[in-house]
Parts: sequence; C-alpha cells; structure tokens
Amino acid sequence: YQTKKKKGFNQTKIIANSLSKKIGVPVINKIEKWVETESQTKKSIYQRWANQKKIKLNNKSNIAGKDILIADDVITNGATMHACLKLFEKMDTNISIACIAYS
Repeated sequence: YQTKKKKGFNQTKIIANSLSKKIGVPVINKIEKWVETESQTKKSIYQRWANQKKIKLNNKSNIAGKDILIADDVITNGATMHACLKLFEKMDTNISIACIAYS
C-alpha cells in the first residue's frame, strides 16, 4: 500500500492485478492505512515495526471462511507482512503470501 503520490504508480497493485489475471480471482483491497506513513526504506528495523501499526481492515464483512492472498512487492524484515497477518488472526481465514523479492 505504498502511496501512488511519490512514485506515480503502485507496484503492489500492479503485482496483485497480474496475479489476479493468472489465477482467476478478484483483487479486493481490504487493508488500508489509517495514518499516512513515510516510506520504510530509510527506517531502522524498530522504526519499521512501529510504522506498521498504522493499518486496518477497511471492511471485515465476507472474510470468514475465505482463502486470502496477501501480495507485496518486497519483504525485508517482515514488519509489513506481520502487521497484515495480525489483522486476520482472529478470523476464520486461510492466508497465503506472495511477494516478488525477499531481502
């Protein structure tokens, strides 16, 4: 959910849309920031984890019993993915993760 304002495009949305076409499932954006945050790229590991506490599910309906694929461009220390997974921890869902790079 990197903001489009800085880069002119949202690489994660491009990845999700491509995956959607390949596997035949719709993209539904359920995760959103409730506070605009700065890029993670120049932050320490501790700052990255603190920065990720500012996300929420924008609509919790129709999630129970679903298989959910969370897509991201890069997983570095896992802070973003961990925050996303925490949003679904008390729901009856199956979560999978897709990313282009892991560093």
